[in-house]
Amino acid sequence: MSARNTKAKQVSDSDVAAQVRALTKPSVAAYVVNLLVRESPEEIEDLIELGDRLREAQSSQDGTTLRALDRERRELTRTIAKNGIQLAAEAGTKVSAAAEAQVDDTLRAAMADPEAADAVRTGRLTRALDASGFGGVDLDDAVAVPETLATVTPLAPRRKAKAASQKDKAIAAAREEVASAERTEKQARKVADRARRDRDAALERYQELDDEAQQLRAALKKAEQRLAAAEHDLESAREDVDEAEEDEDAAQQALDAAQRELDRLT
Repeated sequence: MSARNTKAKQVSDSDVAAQVRALTKPSVAAYVVNLLVRESPEEIEDLIELGDRLREAQSSQDGTTLRALDRERRELTRTIAKNGIQLAAEAGTKVSAAAEAQVDDTLRAAMADPEAADAVRTGRLTRALDASGFGGVDLDDAVAVPETLATVTPLAPRRKAKAASQKDKAIAAAREEVASAERTEKQARKVADRARRDRDAALERYQELDDEAQQLRAALKKAEQRLAAAEHDLESAREDVDEAEEDEDAAQQALDAAQRELDRLT
């Protein structure tokens, strides 16, 4: 038997009991968010308060603060959604991946739209909320007892000191991020300047060596031409030596013959 019907049996007034039975059963995502409202109201108020600060940063176009708050938003919604899923599991309800995404959408809607935030505060959501469309969040049939929206109040006192502290932390974190980025940029500029100097020096050295190589290639070409001429002269000289040696042999033979004739006559 559902908790809704059990509650109806406990109500003595028949009209009220009928109204209880007529209440729409919440979706799994709505059930998880309603659990969070009952079990972790301060977390929900922190989430809604963060949405106020996000809208303020958007209105003032404070980009640095907005980036820091956006990081805080992602961390907070992830933490709260995880807590809600754990609460549901302890109550015997399994949350699918699709329902988990709807829980995240509902928490984002509560941050984005004050009326959606009030709907969440009632703890009587029947379906998930979505802030992805144009205009405000659609709240039709989103709350089991719409009349409660008129009297909704914050779930926990606003802790101004905590909010101020969170804002100061966000600003400090953003300033540190800027300072870190400036240091990184300065170091990168130094490295780039050094790389450009090394490139210019390498280019100059390359040009010097290229000029030297061209000169050496020209000198080599001339040397090869002179070597070819010397080889030609050497070949001619060898031929001249061969001819001269043949003439020398012939002359020697003639001398020997003349000497023999002289010796015979004397």
